[in-house]
Amino acid sequence: MKLDMQPHPRIQRNIFASFVGRVHTNKPLRGALMNLRSKTGQNLYLQDADKTLQDKERVLNYRDVLLNSEFMLAPRGDNHYSFRPSEALVYGAIPVIYDDRAAIPYVNSTFDARSWGVIIPEAQAKDTLEILSRISSKDRQRYIEGGQNARKCAE
Repeated sequence: MKLDMQPHPRIQRNIFASFVGRVHTNKPLRGALMNLRSKTGQNLYLQDADKTLQDKERVLNYRDVLLNSEFMLAPRGDNHYSFRPSEALVYGAIPVIYDDRAAIPYVNSTFDARSWGVIIPEAQAKDTLEILSRISSKDRQRYIEGGQNARKCAE
């Protein structure tokens, strides 16, 4: 599916965290994310894209997932780059990057990736919900503003 990569306004988000992708490309890391379960009632949307291809009626449109997610989980796949942080920034979600050796977009002398995204070591993927739950509303807003600035700088 081709996504509209024009910046989208920030709306009320009803998905706390989301991941849509192929689990088999990095089964240990992506499998850990697929096994996340909220202990505090956060709404999660976790979908193995291989299963999505077989069951399209039950799956939200990917664009709708992006527009409704507070945090977008962006684990590495086979390589040390992911397009997910860019998608998250365009759709107003906060990217959560899992890659201990990532090639991270929008990083230069002005913007550190930590100004627009959450970076979680791969070994701590299982603790994602606890880590994200501790991020204050003020810090979430700071990530969003950092993402908007990074996007403008990249245009």
